[in-house]
Amino acid sequence: MAEETEGAERHLREANFNALVDFLASQAYMALGAINHPQTEAPVVDLVYAKHAIDLLTIIEQKTEGNLTAPEKNYMENVLYQLRMTFVRMQNAPPPADDDASDDPDGDDSPSEEGDEE
Repeated sequence: MAEETEGAERHLREANFNALVDFLASQAYMALGAINHPQTEAPVVDLVYAKHAIDLLTIIEQKTEGNLTAPEKNYMENVLYQLRMTFVRMQNAPPPADDDASDDPDGDDSPSEEGDEE
């Protein structure tokens, strides 16, 4: 990895609690399709992975209870609230339209037989 960064100056955010929260939240947002995947540069929805990232943040929230400053606690609560609401919205959203789907309004590719309707 040193070879990749050799000669290039990298500016990383200060390692603190909010940076940790943001790191895990960005993973959840990427899995929710809100942030493009860095390799494909396209949104990818993976609700299982998003839930896992949200669950990890929830564990951190529980394990740090009573040890955070008021701003850190508030930040964690706000991030988790936004992630949870986005997750629920995505979970309840209709599946995306398939561009390759036929013009059949029933979504059934099998030929309809006349006279079968009751």
